[in-house]
Amino acid sequence: MVRMEVHRVVNRLCRSNTLYNLVKRIGLPRRVAPDKVYLVAGVPRSGTTWLAEALSKELQAKMLDEPLHLNRYPYLREEEIAEWRTTLPPDVKRPDLRKHLSRAFQGRLPGYYVFPTSSPGKQLYKYLFDQRLIVKTVRIGRLLPWLRRCFSNIGGIVYSFRHPCAVVASQLNYEGGSVWGNRKVADLDLELLELLPDEISRKLKVAVANASSTVEALAVQWCLDNYFPLNQGFDPCHVTLTTYEELLLNPNEFHRITQILGWDRRHSRVALSTKDPSHSASDDLRDPYAQISKWREKLTTSQIDAILQVVEAFGVHLYTEDVEPNLKHLRSSAGVAVRSSAGL
Repeated sequence: MVRMEVHRVVNRLCRSNTLYNLVKRIGLPRRVAPDKVYLVAGVPRSGTTWLAEALSKELQAKMLDEPLHLNRYPYLREEEIAEWRTTLPPDVKRPDLRKHLSRAFQGRLPGYYVFPTSSPGKQLYKYLFDQRLIVKTVRIGRLLPWLRRCFSNIGGIVYSFRHPCAVVASQLNYEGGSVWGNRKVADLDLELLELLPDEISRKLKVAVANASSTVEALAVQWCLDNYFPLNQGFDPCHVTLTTYEELLLNPNEFHRITQILGWDRRHSRVALSTKDPSHSASDDLRDPYAQISKWREKLTTSQIDAILQVVEAFGVHLYTEDVEPNLKHLRSSAGVAVRSSAGL
């Protein structure tokens, strides 16, 4: 009981501006060097927290959760610094947003931190002194080209995809459907479409106009959030693409990611495929194939067809009616070498 209360105190301290304002006078928390910062991104309910926590344990580094969450940082909305899904062209100057993210990447932003240790004392020590950092966010996909230009020197970016049917099923089930259960296309931010070439934009606007149900709206949201990661062809030295399914099914995939990030680990500390779910999930990951195919039981045939029709209209071929992704397409469309288990 006492230990739990100590944990709550530590968590409050990490979120406290009062503590931060006190300790920054003596140079704390220690500034994290850019090459020791690793960003984990994806869309909501795609397993990003699970992956980020595993990377945090592997590196024994603290993890900052969702630095662009408007409810955690109300001034982002009040001062019009960011939206839930901020969309920016890569060449625009946004010093206000850049300042906020700079603090996050330096480990000098009070917030929701996750630690690779259960000791409250060690957690507080890591918050103040650790000079390695994992940052996890599901709100940066539409910012990725801009972020790559502004923060080109960070240690690495890992972007994870998950089957759109699985994401939509999880979103519909999340907190009894109270968050995404009534989502409509009219609720979506479609600003990204205005940044695309006219021919592509017109085609995608037709796909958006044809979407009327909640599952179709959520599928459109999935396509928009993942558009840049799927189509920009980022340098694999800077952005590592993976999938939730591959991480579960292929024991070598987690090790591949740590190798690309430059972490010298002959034997990973984390057995990802049998790791416990993240603090934001309730899934049992001990049966990987059952986990990645669960959406077939949660969605009706008509819902699955509607989602896949939207995905196809957006020109996404990474996922089909199969539960596993088309990794060959991920290699060819994004220019990133995602190795299969046979190649490792």
